Formats: sequence, C-alpha cells, structure tokens
Amino acid sequence: MSSGAVWVAFALAGFVTFSQRSLFFWLSERAAHQLLPTQVQRALRYVAPAAFAAIAAPRIVAAGSGSSGVLSALGETVLDARFVAAAVAALVMWRTGKLPVMLVVGLVLFWVLRAVGL
Repeated sequence: MSSGAVWVAFALAGFVTFSQRSLFFWLSERAAHQLLPTQVQRALRYVAPAAFAAIAAPRIVAAGSGSSGVLSALGETVLDARFVAAAVAALVMWRTGKLPVMLVVGLVLFWVLRAVGL
C-alpha cells in the first residue's frame, strides 16, 4: 500500500468518525429541547465536568498510593506536582470562570513544578 493510499485511508477514517460524532451532537441539540424535560436538560450540564473529574481525580491523587499509612500518603500527594497544579488550576477556574485560562495555568504550572523536581 502506497503512502498516498495510507493518508487517504487516515483522512477517510477521520472524516467518518468526525461525521458520526458531530451528527450526534447536532441532532441531539435540536431533539433535546423537544424531548427532554427541563430538569433533565439542567442535570445534563454536569455530565462533562463529572466525567472529567472521574478521569482526572484518581491520577491526581495517586502519588501517595504506594505509601504505608494514610497520613504519609496524604503528605506525598499534597507535595506532588499534579496535586499542586490541579489545586491552583481549580482556584483559577473558580476566580476567572474561563476554561482555557485554567488549562494553560494548570499545565504550565505542572511543567514548571516537574522541571524543578517536585
């Protein structure tokens, strides 16, 4: 298979995947207002943040998992770069309410803390 055919296959696969997912969102946006009660629509706003927290939280607090004792594990977790960066990012999100600012601050702080050895 030539390299051109591989790129066409990648592009086609990406287009099909994007089309399937975006069609779902476009149709659900229209149908949600007609089919779902208002309370369900309000509750669905919290699905994405809850899913993100469920994915990120175990990785953030996993630093002290190998320690013996709860206090030593908690101490290692609090001094970990992931936890410090996540705490500062949460504070930035709370104060500014801007997701891109929170992501940039959290990632840059994490990279800086990793570079200095925390």
